[in-house]
Amino acid sequence: MRKCTVWTQRRVAPLLLACAPLLGQPAARQPELVIRSNVHVVEVSIVATDAKGARAEGLTAADFRVWDDGKEQTIASFEKLDSQTNLAPAGLPPNTYSNRIGNQGQPQVLSMILLDANHTDWINQNFARWAVETILGQIEPGERVAIYAIGRDFRVIHDFSSDRQSLLNEIKAYHVDPQLFMPIEAKGYHRSGGDMRYTLDALKALADYVKGVPGRKNLIWLSVAFSLRAAAHFASSPMNEAMTALNNANVSVYPVDPSGLGAASSPNVNTMKEIAGATGGKAYYDRNDLDRGVRLALDDTRETYLLTYSPKTIAQDGAYHAIRVQTTRPGVELRYRRGYNAPGREEPAGAEVTDRLASVVSSPLDVSSIGIRATVDQAPGGNDVSAVLHIDPADLELTPIGATWTGALRLEAVQTSAIGERLGGVTQSAAINLQPATYRRALAQGLDFHMKFKRQPTAVAVRIGVVDQRGGNAGSLSVPLPPRR
Repeated sequence: MRKCTVWTQRRVAPLLLACAPLLGQPAARQPELVIRSNVHVVEVSIVATDAKGARAEGLTAADFRVWDDGKEQTIASFEKLDSQTNLAPAGLPPNTYSNRIGNQGQPQVLSMILLDANHTDWINQNFARWAVETILGQIEPGERVAIYAIGRDFRVIHDFSSDRQSLLNEIKAYHVDPQLFMPIEAKGYHRSGGDMRYTLDALKALADYVKGVPGRKNLIWLSVAFSLRAAAHFASSPMNEAMTALNNANVSVYPVDPSGLGAASSPNVNTMKEIAGATGGKAYYDRNDLDRGVRLALDDTRETYLLTYSPKTIAQDGAYHAIRVQTTRPGVELRYRRGYNAPGREEPAGAEVTDRLASVVSSPLDVSSIGIRATVDQAPGGNDVSAVLHIDPADLELTPIGATWTGALRLEAVQTSAIGERLGGVTQSAAINLQPATYRRALAQGLDFHMKFKRQPTAVAVRIGVVDQRGGNAGSLSVPLPPRR
């Protein structure tokens, strides 16, 4: 089976050159050709330091070698990223929203801060909040930071922003609720792993949120964490799913323990080290200068290197693929994610598509594996709402039948109230059948799909979910409904 390599969104142009000749082949001679943007190109973000821990400067692609499952690969692209040079996102038309962050398709450095109340007592939660407040006053212009909290519920304190004052205002307004945000076992839950599941689900949701963004994504996890022995009970499900999501989204985790001195003897430190090491991050613990630990985590990735490669041996086996990177520059140490999981060969079954659609629609954050822009409008004097969904075909799996490129999507729109209550929705299937000219235009301009529904009396927003029925990729987007007219 011949496959066509598709780069990330910022590299769509090479696809036209690489695949166009195949479109003119007679149907009888044309091999099966599958387009998938997130399988054959692997991104690796790298932190390079010298023996003293300072950033290693001036490295080039010639200074690196990379292996995938022990097989050396050819570096396809290489660039240096700076957290202060993120380009501002392009403006969107009125009533139009996107699930992609920042300047779409451009590599960026993003930092997420997660305050974890599931494994942190109330006093240390307050220390953690203070440390974040202290550090936010020191962020540099252009650094994009988001702040979240997880306890019994997931909270968005502030989405990605470079506005220091806005971030400070929200973290100052956030107060740890000892009834809502407290260790779950104190609320009467058994130590059956429920608290770990909530935290691991939050890590997975954050990974899904930024997966569609190329570049370096950092997660500063303020938590006392949990024991690997306890986590082993979930090694085949939540723990594995969270680690797979983090690695596949190229998210590096920086656990920061707010409990101060003495933490080094805690068995939970092994969990922090393992998650950090597997994802290319670094753990900070056994220290009283909590704000310094958070600052070090942010500083660690102010300047990083990003390389990509296309594996020489393509295997859709669903297995874990180990990544190894070496530098020929003496005295330089590298940190990067250890691997990724390839997708399975078989198409997802109908029940799997339904479950995936329900999962992305109910996720606390948007899912960005499929890029979505949506324009939502309501007809004057009525309850008829129309949504135009603009979907990036580079995120879909398309297969030619003769000269026609085909695919299939499952879409859902669920209305919600001001308190998050689900008010019902509509689900529909969409077949993709693109003739050569339409196919080329779609690659350059995207694909549009239309949905219509009746607005519920108390609805204030709609959650849109999309699942690729061929490849299993998914995306979701939350859109506020326009004011009633």
